[in-house]
Amino acid sequence: MPTPTGSIGRLLVLLAAFLVSSLAAAEIHTYTEDFTNTTFRDAATTTALWDTVLGRVSFPPYDIEEICVTEPLHARGVAVSGNYAYVIAWGDELVTVDVSDVGSPTIVGSCAIPLPSRPEDVVVSGNHAYITANGTELADGRLHVVDVSDPTTPTLVGSCDMPFRAVGVDVEGDRAYVSVDAWGVRVVDVSDPTNPTIVGSHHTLTPAFDMEIAGDRAYVAALHWFLVLDVSGVNPSMIGSCATPGYARGVAVAGNHAYVADSEDGLTVIDITAPASPVLVATCDVSGNAQAVTVDGDRAYVSCSLDGLSVIDISDPGNPHLIAWLQPPGLYTAVYAVVVEGDHAFVAQKGRGLVILRVADRVLPPAFVTGCATSGTSAHVAVDGDHAFVTLASDGLCVIDIRDPLNPVVVGSAAPSGGHANEIEIAGDHAFIAVSEAGLDVIDISDPSNPVLVGNAALPGDYVTCVAVAGNYAYAGTALSGVIAVFDISDPANPAYVASGSVGAELWFFSIAVEGNVAFLGECAEMYLVDITNPLDPVLISYCQLTQQIYDIAIEGDHAYLACEYDGLQVVDISDLSNPVMVGSADTPEWAFGVDVAGDLAYVTDMAVTGGEGGVVTAFDVTDPTNPVFVGEHLTDSKAYDVVIWDDFAFVTLRDAGFGVLRAFDRSADEEADLAQSLVLDSGDETITRARVTATETGTVAWQLSADGGTHWEWGAVVPDSLGHVFEYPGTDLLWRATLVSTGYGSNPTCSHLVIEWEDEGTGIEDPGVPAALALLPNTPNPVRSTTTFAYDVPAGAGRLRLEILDIAGRHVRTLVNGGVSPGRKTAVWDGRDARGNRVASGVYFLKAESDGRTLERKFVVVR
Repeated sequence: MPTPTGSIGRLLVLLAAFLVSSLAAAEIHTYTEDFTNTTFRDAATTTALWDTVLGRVSFPPYDIEEICVTEPLHARGVAVSGNYAYVIAWGDELVTVDVSDVGSPTIVGSCAIPLPSRPEDVVVSGNHAYITANGTELADGRLHVVDVSDPTTPTLVGSCDMPFRAVGVDVEGDRAYVSVDAWGVRVVDVSDPTNPTIVGSHHTLTPAFDMEIAGDRAYVAALHWFLVLDVSGVNPSMIGSCATPGYARGVAVAGNHAYVADSEDGLTVIDITAPASPVLVATCDVSGNAQAVTVDGDRAYVSCSLDGLSVIDISDPGNPHLIAWLQPPGLYTAVYAVVVEGDHAFVAQKGRGLVILRVADRVLPPAFVTGCATSGTSAHVAVDGDHAFVTLASDGLCVIDIRDPLNPVVVGSAAPSGGHANEIEIAGDHAFIAVSEAGLDVIDISDPSNPVLVGNAALPGDYVTCVAVAGNYAYAGTALSGVIAVFDISDPANPAYVASGSVGAELWFFSIAVEGNVAFLGECAEMYLVDITNPLDPVLISYCQLTQQIYDIAIEGDHAYLACEYDGLQVVDISDLSNPVMVGSADTPEWAFGVDVAGDLAYVTDMAVTGGEGGVVTAFDVTDPTNPVFVGEHLTDSKAYDVVIWDDFAFVTLRDAGFGVLRAFDRSADEEADLAQSLVLDSGDETITRARVTATETGTVAWQLSADGGTHWEWGAVVPDSLGHVFEYPGTDLLWRATLVSTGYGSNPTCSHLVIEWEDEGTGIEDPGVPAALALLPNTPNPVRSTTTFAYDVPAGAGRLRLEILDIAGRHVRTLVNGGVSPGRKTAVWDGRDARGNRVASGVYFLKAESDGRTLERKFVVVR
């Protein structure tokens, strides 16, 4: 009988363990699998990732799938806002696509782009799309501005000539930043979209192809260089640079890292913790010539021109690795751009049009992952990069490191200048906090571990309740005078109250949001819209009558989503700013306080649940904003105040419990691909009667063996040196299979080394006799769906034994054994019910054994 591949050293150890000293050695057959080749993999049945590079089986990465494609057009770029995608096409048009139903996108509008009409990039900010375009001449570049307030009739409203080819564009507040090839960066004032005007510039010496604005910094991909510019003033100035291996064509920023599409050198990762000294930390090969990049969650999506789309795992920025490659069908169908919104990616592809991919699964209901305590009462939260910033009522600011969202850590704090800390917004290296009597506090967060109060601007005779930042101004809602207050923050260390606009006498605002040139303020039962085109002269546009106090506002596309006290979530159509109309609503359990929107999901926090101190986070599907549909909720132990969706997580402030982390999306692994199976290990003529398994594994892996070629599968123990499994159905063809069991979001069980030993009829594995010590063996089956059997060893003189089931919190569920037990191998059967006879819920449980002062525990999983 042949013996499959094995390690001589391991074989000697295992053989020695099974020798019977008083008898001749029995013939033991051994199979060793290190997963570095696929010799014994059953490819037809295995769905798990049999990774011959890492030498293990695990969950495969999330399986990205194409949902649909629009009608063919030569798509060059794409931007997404609300339920619409804005696609620029080779030729002369901007096409508006309704993607409210991602399975059936519909072109609903278009706008001709005048000469020069070869578009390069598009971004949407507020009610306008900003498009760079070029002609046939090198100096024939232009920035076009298109009004998209009505997506069905986009209208060109302004243009601005560039001195050279206009390539990339990004918008922050009332400024557009244009990459102008060999001329560097141009700053365009778009406060009047009908008259965009160049107001500043910086010559980069090397061609600038793309940039991303983050606060007061511009991060630029400039041929062989990555540049960091200070854009706090009109004329940007360079503060840092780093050479890249290839031709830097695209850039995206997330946290303390920039990700550069570096042409033939793939993806380059740069640490920007110190913007003046950026450091290249890693590179990653992609499927072709990297042209553009976007980052979402722990994934970077790289457009590789003719070579499709590469997806890179950047959960560890210092070790990025390719996890998926999507090759477009057909020839010469270049992939030019990609953006990710929620659980979908929108790809601009030449010759095919707008391609929509599913890149993540929603986690519904949102699942609580972890949290951390804060020093005071948690109120509002803002997230920027690798940190969450939480206001603590009278205790000021708390900074939490969320680089590992599964392990948030408080790293810094700062006291307020006085009064009650309310809403917070982050812009660049500063946090802006509305502080009741004290006005506006400005805190330098360039070193998150040491936030420093650097400025304050008082608002005499009034309370500041909420704040939003756009460009060089902070806009605050007030509690006494019914005005919107404007602060100049161009010098954050010296903020100054500069203007106010009357909204209505004796109004008390609790929330504010700014989108484009409009500020939205929430009051007792009205939402007010204020024109801030001229920040020094804010003017009331209109208002919308609602029913309850508005505690929070989130703007997404043409709709405002409001957390409205006892009336839950309310949705207002703001496509016509002069006539906002409430179009949808949905109840929450009691008192809606916070709201945020990610893709087509709205998340609402509820401060209280009737009769208790807890709260709730509720998710609504707002694919149709006129009809929000409840899709899931998570109960919290403390009142839930505020919520921000960031990457794959929902960060929540919990009044008495601090800071909570919930998972909203899962793009890490495909947990449904969970099975690994072997081919026949032994096809001899002898009957196999007994076998055992030992494995090097992480997480929960459930094993089965079959001695009759897979006709009957039986459970085996996965404990080194444990007893072998006696087959109920002996046979001549031995197989194994393993099921990877997810014990929670983010878990990825693996096996990196496997040894199976078996005996034929007539040979023998040593009879262990009386066990030497108390021991718990794995239950079979695991995971448990109905009943399961626990095996345990009882040594001589063990005395009284207590065997019980505990839940994940250590609470008693069921007692299986409580009394004297004779020595030997014993079994106990559990029917999956608690002490009252109720079936237990899915989850992680423990078998606990206590005897003679010794306690053992073994984890297992229940799946319903």
